[in-house]
Amino acid sequence: MTVGWLRACIRVPAIFLLLAGLIVINRTAWLFCGRDPVRRYRANKRGTRFISTWLGRAIGMRLKIVGAPPPEPYILVCNHLGYMDIVAICNVTASVFIAKSEVSSWPFIGTMVRSTNIEFVDRVNHRDLQRVNQLAAESTRIGRGVVFFPEGTSSSGRTVLPFRPSLLEHAASSGLPVHYASIHYETPAGAPPAANVVAWWGDMDFFTHLFHLARVPYFNATLVFAPEPIRSDNRKTLAALLHQACFDIFTPTDRTPDGHDLPTPPRS
Repeated sequence: MTVGWLRACIRVPAIFLLLAGLIVINRTAWLFCGRDPVRRYRANKRGTRFISTWLGRAIGMRLKIVGAPPPEPYILVCNHLGYMDIVAICNVTASVFIAKSEVSSWPFIGTMVRSTNIEFVDRVNHRDLQRVNQLAAESTRIGRGVVFFPEGTSSSGRTVLPFRPSLLEHAASSGLPVHYASIHYETPAGAPPAANVVAWWGDMDFFTHLFHLARVPYFNATLVFAPEPIRSDNRKTLAALLHQACFDIFTPTDRTPDGHDLPTPPRS
């Protein structure tokens, strides 16, 4: 058995144990918080940040933060490279995440997010979009941070995909500032490119991807927070401004060591 396979055989069970610990901590905290959303959020935030820090260490993430996360309450958007984005962001700020409804059925990450502060949205259902925008409004009103990935899907990190404006309705209509961040991954020399083993996209099988990621000695994650938020009273304009601003602080992940683009995995 190679060192990489041995490393994965140790890391993967540790990850699932930490995941189980996250569920236990948060469910126990909720028992003592009753129906009070503020108390539940605060209890959940502490448990999520603690476990997320150890999840990152268990999988070999070396996290670098550039800038400072926004103070609560806030709305934050970020480019999306896969499930490790949530772990990285939760290391520094445990927020209310808005995710597409399909995430709830994902193995590992679906279980994790269902036990934390998350709202699922059906992006093709107009009424559901209205519901989630109202929830975002309520979250910021009571002092919570809200995070979502407006690209609507994960990518290899070759570029920042266009931002969908649907979940920016509340921010635009209320004149709220929207903060933005970008995330970037790198693997060490001799390891597969980060776009293939850290980013999770295309038709990559989750368990195969997790096992190959766990074989890598370590990987660098750089999370960049922009210093100033963006405002607009038009959601489409706001989406375009945020997309350009995120692109301006974005570092491509999808490159080989000699600077060439990686081939695109097939999509169904």
